[in-house]
Amino acid sequence: MQDDTTARRVGFCPHCGNRSPQEVLCTQHFTTESWRHDGGKITPGEEFIGAHYVAVCRTCERILVYADFQIDVEHLSFEGAELLFPEPDELHHAVPEEIADIYEEASRIMVLAPNAYAVQIRRALEGVCEHRGALGGSLHDRLRQLATQGDIPPGLAEMTDALRIVGNIGAHYSRAKVTQPDASAIRDFFLAVVEYVYVGPNKVKEFRDRLEEIKRAPPPPAT
Repeated sequence: MQDDTTARRVGFCPHCGNRSPQEVLCTQHFTTESWRHDGGKITPGEEFIGAHYVAVCRTCERILVYADFQIDVEHLSFEGAELLFPEPDELHHAVPEEIADIYEEASRIMVLAPNAYAVQIRRALEGVCEHRGALGGSLHDRLRQLATQGDIPPGLAEMTDALRIVGNIGAHYSRAKVTQPDASAIRDFFLAVVEYVYVGPNKVKEFRDRLEEIKRAPPPPAT
């Protein structure tokens, strides 16, 4: 097990957008167990040893929280832990990989380069249009096509058009600049698009599949 008093790593900090030294301030160990599907029933699985690490970014001095889970306490480490807070800016698995990759690349520059972030989100929007078959004309026309074919509601189409406009500002020389608050609004709008187009339908499908598993499960034995 890594010495908690000296645990350090270099990693990406979502607060300041830098790859920076991060140092553990305190560690809390705990035990938890996995869960598995067994003939339509959810039953306890293997027990894990876990650790929460409260760390500080030495560039911006803000707090980060990580977690690691292992079978053996000796294999716990801050180096291998996953970021819990701030919540990693990752898209749901239902979003096509090529769109998720563009978004992940954009998320790393949102704080440091809002103009470039806006351009990347515009690219991701183009990817959504292409994936959903809206292929003709400008991005404005393609977004309207998404609304016409029912992929997004009209109100959301207005939001995506705003993203297009801000993306244009970021891509061209202008006195206007995309600020960090603008970038946060762009992120919220884009996430609303992917929630409606990909995430919501996927969650409905997964829930229906789970209900079918429950229906097929054998009845409990008589007592």
